[in-house]
Amino acid sequence: MIPDSVPINRPGLRRHRARSILGTIVGTAALAVGIVAGGLGTGSEFAPADPRSYPHPFVCGEGAAFGPGAAASRAGLTMTLSTQRSSTDVGPDLAVTFTADRSLHVRGSPPTLFEVLYLREGVIVGGGPMLNESGDATPQGLNLPGYGFDVDPDRPWTDALGRRDRLCAGLTWREVWSEAQRYEVVLVQGQVLRHIVPDGILLDIPTLGYWPLLVARTPLNG
Repeated sequence: MIPDSVPINRPGLRRHRARSILGTIVGTAALAVGIVAGGLGTGSEFAPADPRSYPHPFVCGEGAAFGPGAAASRAGLTMTLSTQRSSTDVGPDLAVTFTADRSLHVRGSPPTLFEVLYLREGVIVGGGPMLNESGDATPQGLNLPGYGFDVDPDRPWTDALGRRDRLCAGLTWREVWSEAQRYEVVLVQGQVLRHIVPDGILLDIPTLGYWPLLVARTPLNG
């Protein structure tokens, strides 16, 4: 039996994932729940060699330290990201594709809330939906409905993410596109958690400090 909630007790964070996130395991309800990013999985004992404390939000102007084990494939699931420019005044149109080495049901947030970061030479300069302004270490969170999809070895799952137009202060999209070769787009998911979803996996909310993250990267002008 799945409990009504799974409490997460970690210093500096308050979070629980209500049954509505996992509800479709035993039903079809898709109720909204509030989540402060922090992860259902266990944080790694390792952390990047930098002075910030962990867990840590995504913050403008900071280096993107995705931590040990960050990769585009984990637990038989592979995530890829594609971009397409539509205008020099806005961000690229984004799409995600998942492939798998076996039939899987994947639970997590809906694609419009997948975390995207724009990096310039490794430094965060935009993205969202979770992105703090420079110097703001406030914990991040999302209000999520339950969401899931199926993927098979011969049937990839692809969906549009829409655009993430937000840039950090002082930067415009015209400036970004004029030097597109300096920028990278990164799609970030949290830990890939097994043994929670029958015949499937759960993609946790991404937070720096709860490794390993599922990370797909592509050049902005790619």
